[in-house]
Amino acid sequence: RRRGPGKFGVFLASGSARICQAHAAGWQWGRSRGNKMLLRLRLLRRIAREIPRYGKLTYCLYRDPRVPQKNKVALTAALIAIYNPVVDFPLWFPVLGEMDALALTVLAVKMFVDRAPKQVVDEHQQRIALGTSTFDQDIRHGRESVRERARTWWQTRRRLSV
Repeated sequence: RRRGPGKFGVFLASGSARICQAHAAGWQWGRSRGNKMLLRLRLLRRIAREIPRYGKLTYCLYRDPRVPQKNKVALTAALIAIYNPVVDFPLWFPVLGEMDALALTVLAVKMFVDRAPKQVVDEHQQRIALGTSTFDQDIRHGRESVRERARTWWQTRRRLSV
């Protein structure tokens, strides 16, 4: 079956053409494996950059009343099932269990964002880019609250020591 000119189809076609050209030029197959590894590392780097943005977006969507309650309940239930499962079998394997939980978490968050109303998602993405999102406001408010409490504690402590 032939792939259409989608973004992955074009990528695969150009990648296989490069591998064939490298092989025709007398390169060893180890070089092409290195290219594949480099592409995987780039993908992992891109995913690592996207995780904080998706976390902020999920937080903002979860707090938004325009997102259906059933979506929020589904996300909460999925996260509870992932991190507090009845059968803890996947977590018996040291690395695989944790990677499995991470992959399932990313999948649950992606499904939550995909099922949210598009215009609400777009609005929150714009606000995240501007630094005016609900997440950013809550962080600022939390910092101010901690500073004020620390200042009050310090002043009370100074008065008691005098």
